[in-house]
Parts: sequence; C-alpha cells; structure tokens
Amino acid sequence: MSKGTALLRQRNEKRTLALLRTGEHHSRQELSKLLGLSKNTISLIIDSFIKQGIVEEKGLDEQSGAGRPRIQLQLIPAFHTAIGISIGHSSCQFVVTDYRSTILESGEWTIPSMQADPFIGQLIRLCGGLLDKYPQTLGIGAAIPALVDPHLGLVHFSSHLDWRDVPLKERLDEGL
Repeated sequence: MSKGTALLRQRNEKRTLALLRTGEHHSRQELSKLLGLSKNTISLIIDSFIKQGIVEEKGLDEQSGAGRPRIQLQLIPAFHTAIGISIGHSSCQFVVTDYRSTILESGEWTIPSMQADPFIGQLIRLCGGLLDKYPQTLGIGAAIPALVDPHLGLVHFSSHLDWRDVPLKERLDEGL
C-alpha cells in the first residue's frame, strides 16, 4: 500500500487521467489550472505518461499573442482495454472497451450447458481469444446471478445456473 508522497502522486495521476479521459485536448498549463497542481507536477506526470505510451502530444494550440505555444495533449484510448462478462440464465454477453469506455467489440453466446465445468471451459476459451486480440487488457470483470464471495470469486449458490460452491475466479485465473 502506498503512503505519503507516493499516495499523493497516485492521486494526482488518477485525477490527471480522469480529466484526459473526457476526450478534450488540454495543454500542461490548462491541466495545471484545472487540477490546481503546479506546472512542474503536471509536467512530471505527463512526461511519465508519454514514456509509458498513455498520452501523446497532439500538436500546437493556435493562440494569438505572445508567449510560448501550448502543446495539446491527448490520451491514447487503446493503451488500456477491459473485458466485461455478463452471465445470464441462458446466455452470456461480453464487451471489450477502451480506456474511454468506447466499445471495441461485443457479442453474445448461448450457454450450451448449465454445468459449471463445460461452461467455465467455454468462458476460458472466449476470454483467452479476447486477451490474444487485446493484449493490453487490464482485467476481466464478470457479473453472475448468484451469491458470490467477492474476495475469493467463489459462487456459493446460483439458482439460475444451478451452481453450488464453484470457485469461478480460481478456475479463470488457472485457465488464463
């Protein structure tokens, strides 16, 4: 767990990313004013993001008057993706989104068997294919109609799927 200045740095990075996720182009100076952070702090954060490939410099802001031209910054939305799975009574839906929550791919498939083992096997194949296609994926989230231990990812009981004590997260972790 981060403490002190590391925690403050993480908070400032998250706030900066949240502002850039809106899709608007901002200069370092505008970010500094909007977030109430020093220009030096913003420059350090943005330089780090550029090195990581999260942000790119988009071009100069056409402004009149004197002074240094402002370089506009843009988030690279494809840098991170996420996969969402929604397991229903008879079908399973998936969606892949980029960092701005734009849907890159979605689909649905019928659940051929309510038994946990064949279903989880098919889910692992689906997610494995999506991870191959989108290697920059940060994580996979799953929604399931069941009583679930959120820390262990253990499905205690699902009346829709007729599952009891299925270690879904553990099985997905092993398979992926």
